[in-house]
Amino acid sequence: MLLLEMSSFAQLAQSNRIEYEQSFLKMDKSLVNLGRNGVLLYDYSIKLNGESRDWEFTHLDTTLNEIWKTRISIDENYEVLNYDTLDNSVFLLLSDQYKRRELIILKIDLENKKFVAQSFSNLVSMYSNQFRVIDDAKKFVIGGYFNERPIVVIYDAITNQPKILPGLLNYKGELVQLSVVNQFNSINILINYLTTKTGGGMWLKSFDFDGNALKNTPLNVPNKFYVKSGKVISLDPEHHLFAGVYGRKNSYYSQGVYFGLLGENSTDFDKLINYSELPNFFRYMRDRRYQRVISRIEKRKAEGKKTRFNYRVIVHDIVLKDSVVLMLGESHSVDYKQQSGYSSPFGLQSSRTNSGYVFDGYRYTHGFILAINSAGEIIWDVSIKTSNIKKYDLEQVVNFTYNKSGSVLFYPERDILKYLEYFPGSTEYNEKEEKIALSYSGDIVRNSTNEPKVVKWYGNNYLIYGTQWIKNFEDAGVKLNREVFFINKIHYSSVFP
Repeated sequence: MLLLEMSSFAQLAQSNRIEYEQSFLKMDKSLVNLGRNGVLLYDYSIKLNGESRDWEFTHLDTTLNEIWKTRISIDENYEVLNYDTLDNSVFLLLSDQYKRRELIILKIDLENKKFVAQSFSNLVSMYSNQFRVIDDAKKFVIGGYFNERPIVVIYDAITNQPKILPGLLNYKGELVQLSVVNQFNSINILINYLTTKTGGGMWLKSFDFDGNALKNTPLNVPNKFYVKSGKVISLDPEHHLFAGVYGRKNSYYSQGVYFGLLGENSTDFDKLINYSELPNFFRYMRDRRYQRVISRIEKRKAEGKKTRFNYRVIVHDIVLKDSVVLMLGESHSVDYKQQSGYSSPFGLQSSRTNSGYVFDGYRYTHGFILAINSAGEIIWDVSIKTSNIKKYDLEQVVNFTYNKSGSVLFYPERDILKYLEYFPGSTEYNEKEEKIALSYSGDIVRNSTNEPKVVKWYGNNYLIYGTQWIKNFEDAGVKLNREVFFINKIHYSSVFP
């Protein structure tokens, strides 16, 4: 199978591709990102083998060549919730779909192709969406929700005992971030409480590996604002750096960027930056609209007034690199559709109607990156339009790479890779695109089941993967129509001046 040579621009090149033809007898493949250890794929057969299903696991290297492939049987009721990696091992967290308390941690030794399963009963029936390996795989951290309240459990694999971390179940809220800092032997939990009793607010809670509370720090934003979304990174056991967005109480919308240094029990330093103060935040707009917005900002600034903008923003990542904090956020709106009509119990259409609006996904408007120095000052910012992307979960769409001279933002849209190169201080702001590389010269993408995903892999390498319907009328020996799960490797070469 020959990968097409792409007329790619200087920074991004698609060097490898692998694809697997989909079968109606199997579920779609799932991907585990192993970094420099490659990729692990898994799927399972729809057909039962007694009371179990056959699962197939495939290990690929960094050139997307197969290292090994094997099958194992797993109880039919279990599904994968999440995964984590440690050295040359992958740990999958599985749950019984009907008895949520029953969990399995499946350890996969990549080097020896060895599978070891350890089952246990959780203390409560929780919905789990976060999973971390700690203490050399002697313990595991499981995060999620119980009765709409955030909950985190530490499971000790030696004693086979789970423990619920104290102080998290007080109010309804969102488990924003669960991170493990091995060098400090600490677990950091970021929670956004939604209770109307306190007005809500973000809290950083830290615990040691035994589940003992270390600190409980509120993010007290000035001027009666509240943090709406954000992430935290640890500088040392006592100090944490937070970057996010702020807005008014009881509102889903944010008005700007919040940057803070959290001390032992309080916020030692913080700064608010209104969206109108970001030079390139609105560059995703068409030129005429962009110029109107900038003119409005400048006019109000000359009058000694601030222009306030309201955006729904989710912060996906913050990175500390070369003494610069990089924050990646994405703005979106919420789509609704009208639902009408009434069907009788006998399947006949009735003249009675029950009209209303129901949730119909998130419409992404743009992604943006801010570079912030230690004083909380914006060094540069850049944004990229994503108006054709719609998803039903607020997952990350845009990815980026960065060095001291500039940044590249990119995201896939159907069969196209869109990207933007930005040089701080430059007046040029051109978005570019190229086709996602296919396997044969005659391949044409008919449809993508979902928008492909792009993820950071290792070094300056990224992965695009997803499902495609492809037709081919030209190449001999190639099916006329095929549905495939594909992975493309993207390499970024820094040629910034």
